[in-house]
Amino acid sequence: MNMQVSFDATVTEQSLGELFNLPIPEEVTVGVMPPSPLTPRRIDDFVFRMEQVKLLTAFFCSPTPPLGGLFVHGPFGSGKTSVIEQFCARLGLPLVSCDWNYESEIEDLIGTRDIAFGDTAFTPGPLVEAMKNGHVLLINEIDRGRPSNLTGLHGILDGAPLTIRATNEIVQPHPDFRLVVTANSAGSGDRGGQYTGSVRKQDPAFLDRFVFLECVYMDEAEELELLMRKFPAFEGQLVHKLVEFANDTRAKAMDVAADLTIPVSTRTLLRCLWLAESYGISGITFAAQSLDILRPALEPTYLFRLDDVERAVAEKVLDSMMPNQVRLPA
Repeated sequence: MNMQVSFDATVTEQSLGELFNLPIPEEVTVGVMPPSPLTPRRIDDFVFRMEQVKLLTAFFCSPTPPLGGLFVHGPFGSGKTSVIEQFCARLGLPLVSCDWNYESEIEDLIGTRDIAFGDTAFTPGPLVEAMKNGHVLLINEIDRGRPSNLTGLHGILDGAPLTIRATNEIVQPHPDFRLVVTANSAGSGDRGGQYTGSVRKQDPAFLDRFVFLECVYMDEAEELELLMRKFPAFEGQLVHKLVEFANDTRAKAMDVAADLTIPVSTRTLLRCLWLAESYGISGITFAAQSLDILRPALEPTYLFRLDDVERAVAEKVLDSMMPNQVRLPA
């Protein structure tokens, strides 16, 4: 099986399994471009999952353009943006990203007309640049915006050209242009109350123009392996207890009766251990300690974010993390 991008550059064939450190047969290869200034910086130890690579390879590397865009959704800190950036980094794909919010409008993506020295000039936005040059356009937090402001993307997602009203220019989509969005929901809005109304339900007609990739937090073994690789100076049982604490907060965040809506994300775990290492906490043996030894790092990275009710729940979970209760990952 061979899947190849069609960019106008020197493309080399590389093993998909080697690129993503996954058990994929050697004969499955993909075209890799030399990195450009817009190619994201590669993080060598980024962890990919098989189902992610399978869908991303089909979306980005199929010889025929996809029928629509890619909608990447999942809880905060689960790697939605990172998985797109790191996939592009390994294939050398140029990527342009921007953030979306309640005030964003389609014109922000198309461009602006500016006045300078008495003349007007059109400055193209990220959508125009990506469509013309065959870049990947990544729009983060798409479900923070108003659904009515996204209807202007319907034609683009259908493969139609873009007409720039300011200049009457018609922009044909480059064969390698890809549109990717990220969101905390799959377009259904904030059903769990975690995002204080900022995540909005989106128009079904807009959502119907995407394939969906769900990002979830790593399982216990994966997360433990990642943290120990990033922070090898920490004692294994201590890090394991920290992962257990994170998983317990995630379980409670899914329980509407638990009074805890903000879980510990993988991003929070990485930041916590980074701060703990800066404080000189690494190297401490867990045998005679509870997870409370990490409190100086847990407070500014997680606990101080919570209100009194939620913090009481998190503190109770934290107090239960005793050394003799370590659960080994399956």
